Amino acid sequence: MNYHIVSLGCPKNLVDSEIMMNRLATHGYSRVREARAADVIIVNTCAFIRAAKEESIDTVLELARHKEDGECKLLVVTGCLSQRYRAELPKEMPEVDVWIGTDEFPRIPEILNRSLKGEQLQAFTEQRIDYEQVLERTLATPKHWAYLKISEGCNHTCKFCIIPAIRGKFRSRSMESILEEARGLAACGVKELVLIAQDITDYGRDHYRRRALGELLERLSEIEGIEWLRIMYAYPTSVDQSLIDAMARNPKICKYLDIPLQHAAGNVLRAMSRPGDSAFYGELIGRFRAAVPEIAIRTTFIVGYPGETQADFEHLMSFMEQTRFDRVGVFTYSREEDTPAALLPGQVPDREKKKRFRAAYRLQQKISHEVNASRVGRELRVLVDEPIPGSEQPPSGLAGPDAEAGIGRGVLKFPIGARYLGRTEWDAPEIDGTVFISGEATPGTFCTVRITGAHPYDLVGGVVTGAPALS
Repeated sequence: MNYHIVSLGCPKNLVDSEIMMNRLATHGYSRVREARAADVIIVNTCAFIRAAKEESIDTVLELARHKEDGECKLLVVTGCLSQRYRAELPKEMPEVDVWIGTDEFPRIPEILNRSLKGEQLQAFTEQRIDYEQVLERTLATPKHWAYLKISEGCNHTCKFCIIPAIRGKFRSRSMESILEEARGLAACGVKELVLIAQDITDYGRDHYRRRALGELLERLSEIEGIEWLRIMYAYPTSVDQSLIDAMARNPKICKYLDIPLQHAAGNVLRAMSRPGDSAFYGELIGRFRAAVPEIAIRTTFIVGYPGETQADFEHLMSFMEQTRFDRVGVFTYSREEDTPAALLPGQVPDREKKKRFRAAYRLQQKISHEVNASRVGRELRVLVDEPIPGSEQPPSGLAGPDAEAGIGRGVLKFPIGARYLGRTEWDAPEIDGTVFISGEATPGTFCTVRITGAHPYDLVGGVVTGAPALS
C-alpha cells in the first residue's frame, strides 16, 4: 500500500508529518511523489490564519479529485485544521474519509488499516502526546539539517492567536529525550539543528522549574557532528541572560534570533495581551547586539490589529527604521473566530490593512537590502544546501509555506553563473535568504564564499578555492 503526503504550515507541523512518514514506513506503507498514484492521500493542515485555512481546504479539495481520476482509496486530513473544526468539517467535506487530530497522528498506521477495512473514523483524543518518548522520524528536509521540536503548546493568551486552543498548554520535553533524538540525527549526518517550539525561550520552566534553553544549547553543542544550532520562536519576556551568554560564547549557536514582537506601540500590544513596548524591546535587542556582535535578528509584526491608529502604525514604522531588523515578516491582521480579538471594537478596514502592509514591506525591503549590501566583499562561512535546479522555481520540498513566517519570498531568480544554493548562519532554512554560489561546492558541507552581490533577501558570491570553511 502506498501513500502521498502534503504538509502545510509551520516547521512544527512538518515534524509531525515526518513522524507519520516513519510510522507508515515501519508498517509497510511506501511513499510516492505523485498524488494520483497513491492509494492513500494525507494532508497535514494549518489553521493559524484565514489564508492558511483557505490553502488547507483548497489543497484537500484539489487532491480529492484523485478519488475519481487516480488510485486514491482514502483521503485523510490531519493537523490543526482538523483539530480546530472537528465538529464542523466532517459534515461539510464528505470527500474526506478520515479525520485525525493533533494528538492522534502517531497512530496513523492503525487508523488507516481500520479505515481500509471500511470503518468510518474520526480520530481525536483529549490525551496529549507523550513527548518523553523519542518519536522516530523520516526527514523531509535535506539530510544535513533538521528541525528539532523541544516543546509543544503555549501558555500565553495572545488575543489574536488560536494555537493554545488547538495545541494545548505548554509542555517541555525532557533534556534527555531531546539529546537522544539529536544524537540520532547527528549520526545520520545532520549538521544543523533548528530548534522549534511555540515558545522556545520558556523551555524547561515546567520540567525543571527554571528556563533551561541556554543549558540545552550548551549540551547539544557537545554532540559530535553538530555544527550549527539555531533557535526559532523566542518570546520576548521569556529571554534570560543565560541564553544571551550561551550565544555569545558558543560558536556553534548561530548568531541568529527569531523573536516575534508583533508590534511596537504599547497600547496595541496591551490590546493583544502581549507584554512590553518599543522601549523594552529596544533594550532587549540592544543587550543581544552588545553581547553577540553581528547577530541577525528576525521578527514578525501584525498591521491592522483592531484599534491600531495611524499614529500607532507610524510608531511601528519608526521602530523598524531605528532598530533595523535583519529580517521581518509582516502580517495583515486576520480576524479569527473564537479568539478575543475578533470581538474587539475598532476593526481596521481591509483596504487600510493592505496599505499599511505595503508600506511596512517596502521599508523592510530597503533595510534588508542595505544590510545585505554591507556584506559585499566579505568572505563568509556558508552551508551549501543544494544544486540549483534547472528552472527558475523555488526548490521543491514536502512542506508548504510557513504561515507564521509572514510575507513570502516569491519565485527565486537565479543569477547567471550560480550553481548552488546555500545559507549563512544569519539565514534560517525555508524562511530567510539564500546565498547563490558559483564555483565548485558539495551540498551538505561548509565552504568559504566571497560575497560579490546583494539583493533585498539574497546574497551572491563565489567559492574561495582552497580556503578552509571559516569557523
